[in-house]
Amino acid sequence: MPSVVWKFFTKCPDDLSKAQCSICNKKISRGGRNSRTFTPQNLKSDLMQEHKNEFMKVNDNKKKRKVLPKSDSETGSEVCTYD
Repeated sequence: MPSVVWKFFTKCPDDLSKAQCSICNKKISRGGRNSRTFTPQNLKSDLMQEHKNEFMKVNDNKKKRKVLPKSDSETGSEVCTYD
């Protein structure tokens, strides 16, 4: 599953080791020069420092959309208890 940070960044076509913020146009390192070392952590850190409110709105919406497993009472499964 892709990171939520990609809602705010696009890969720089001239330098794939960087991504450009769609809010402020700043270019941020993706964590190295090799695609095996790229990570969204630098992008996330920048969002948290520079655009926290926007990032939190999107991140909260993503969490709300996750489907939670049904509880035992909803599935009809019995729960064993030990005394």
